[in-house]
Amino acid sequence: MLSQRDIERDKHVQDVLCWRESMTRLPDKQFFELMRMYLGEIKTPYNKQKLIEELGAFLRHDSNRKILVRLLSEADIQIISAISFIPDSTQERLNDFFSGTFSYAALYERLLNLEERLIIYYKKDAASGSYVLAINPLLDDILASYISLSAILPHPLCAVPFDGTLFVPSPLLLAAFISFVYGHADLCKADGAFKKRTYNAITTIFPGKEKYLQLLTQAWIHLSLIKEDKDGFFVDYARFVSFAQLEEYFQYVYICVASCGHISRTGLRAQSQLLLDIAASVPDCGYTKDSLLRLGLIIAARRGRSDMNVPLRGSRFSQILNKYHQEEKEPASEEVSLSVVERLIEAAITGGIFVQKGSDGSGQAIYASNDLFKSAAQPIPYVDTVLNIDAAFTVTTFPGMPLAGLLPMVQCMDIVHFDATAEYVITKKSVLRSFDMGLSPGQILNMFVDACLYDIPQNLKVSIDEWYHTYSSASLYQGFVLKVDADNDQLSQKNPKLASHIRAVLAPGVYLLDVNTTDEAEQVMLDSGIDYIGSVKTVHDNVAITSFPLLRGGLDVFASNRNASAADQISVKEQDLYLRELHQQVEAMQLDRDRLEGLKDRIDRKIILTPVQLRPESVRIENNEASGMDFVGKIRLVEKAMETRSMIELVFDVRQEIHDTVMPRIIGTPLAIEKQGEDALVRVRVEPDQSEQLFSIGQARMVRRLRSSLFHEVRSK
Repeated sequence: MLSQRDIERDKHVQDVLCWRESMTRLPDKQFFELMRMYLGEIKTPYNKQKLIEELGAFLRHDSNRKILVRLLSEADIQIISAISFIPDSTQERLNDFFSGTFSYAALYERLLNLEERLIIYYKKDAASGSYVLAINPLLDDILASYISLSAILPHPLCAVPFDGTLFVPSPLLLAAFISFVYGHADLCKADGAFKKRTYNAITTIFPGKEKYLQLLTQAWIHLSLIKEDKDGFFVDYARFVSFAQLEEYFQYVYICVASCGHISRTGLRAQSQLLLDIAASVPDCGYTKDSLLRLGLIIAARRGRSDMNVPLRGSRFSQILNKYHQEEKEPASEEVSLSVVERLIEAAITGGIFVQKGSDGSGQAIYASNDLFKSAAQPIPYVDTVLNIDAAFTVTTFPGMPLAGLLPMVQCMDIVHFDATAEYVITKKSVLRSFDMGLSPGQILNMFVDACLYDIPQNLKVSIDEWYHTYSSASLYQGFVLKVDADNDQLSQKNPKLASHIRAVLAPGVYLLDVNTTDEAEQVMLDSGIDYIGSVKTVHDNVAITSFPLLRGGLDVFASNRNASAADQISVKEQDLYLRELHQQVEAMQLDRDRLEGLKDRIDRKIILTPVQLRPESVRIENNEASGMDFVGKIRLVEKAMETRSMIELVFDVRQEIHDTVMPRIIGTPLAIEKQGEDALVRVRVEPDQSEQLFSIGQARMVRRLRSSLFHEVRSK
């Protein structure tokens, strides 16, 4: 059996072979230009494999390796760290990841520069067949000490601690809002926003909770916990029972994910699992919102590569489901967009999954995970007695009971105020509602007796009995009714095949059954041995309740990298000194202007690692920029870019507006030139949104043809 060291060695060998193969796939022009920059003029006859071996030897030379890492900038380290931590990195993924840090053009230039410096390259992914970014395996060992999680997810320094009131969701709040929905059928508009009257009531009853309750309402509608019929919105109690069996922190995750919109069952589970892993991976010091977003993008990209076969955590209800039903498999990795992760993070902040710790020196808020979502969090111990009922039927509910325990009680109480505790009132209307939902006076009273800290008032017992007498004095039923003769009455009720289907005993020998169709009714009769059935009517639909997808606890996916630290900060002064020395050597060579500028440009791009590379004959003179009144030069540059399938950069004095975004610089691929009077328009496929737009070449202050990736033609095939 191979040791871990042998496995790593074999992987390194395979990676080196992959890098060499990628070099051989380069078009001749790019291949030989690269070789000339590092090895000098190529003598014929030549052998590509031998040249690649020489290039590898150049990178293995100790002094060259030391200078290469000496010239790394902070931005270089951020990018190579991102490529290291994000599987199957592409420019598009990195553009999302570094949104707000690098512009598309700046990231493009930096990636191209890292290619030319032989630090990164493109390889073909065996699984997808697409080309992805990778770090040069010949430099793995020397770059390892510079690659760290902290380079891309820096630990913030809390300059100002948060001194406000932290919002954290609770079963008490969820139950209180369920009670509110019971009494407000006109809860919200068609778009999910609260109606004005509803909003005013929420502001009075739940002060300061308006934003969360709006999120909660949208989530419950999307989860089908709240539904709408001709009379307005109503609570699907049976589905809430299923929801309440989930562990508390799973409930909050589902709420945050579902609040973002309607998604499939598979998507709901995948995004919920993603949010759980994000929450578990946030360190105690917290992250800024930008870092939370980056963390989410990394974890989303890594999900397909991680071992997701972790035992599911669940309540007793979940364990029973798991025992009798085949456990759902982890959904396949899906491409999660930047916008999806942004919505999840925003919802998780509003939903109390992330709580504010303070702010850093620049005023950015710092968020840590709610303690419920820490990977080592212990289940919350619950208590059974949390109520106090006074003689006026006012009920004060204290924290401590899970949602599953509170659900039956809020059927027969109306919420009047919520703060640290929840205050309800028991009214005739609320108790009649619980009778409609199948509770008997005895069940209601027993439920209150079990949950109360003290004895319940005697007048409450009397009132509930009186209300039930009024309620039951006249009843209207619909459904399948079974009538048997008096002799078989007791026998029928004791029949186990029949008793479980009796919804109500309407009279001696007359039973309302809980079946929905004639076929079901006949099957019940057949199973119970009764041949005769009475007349058929319809009953309320008894739709099967779909259980919620099972989740596992969140994983800190960076637990093994958490304490890894980058190498000592590279001195910018030391870099500048070395580059100035190279500039002085070039200036002393007394070259013509074009070759002088060409070598200086290579020095500034950090391609020159040793003075031996200062070879004037290796410079290929090419004009890639036209500006000002040079209209013909601009046209030729655009035509050249179209011929070579290169991108161009257009700079305008007047900012251009694209999809409500004002941009001073346009980056994209030119597709066609259209004449327009004295001017010419270029049709550009704009990056990164890929929209096609027309721009004036004459009005552009500067047109520049961007250098193409070394692997551009390879990736385009």
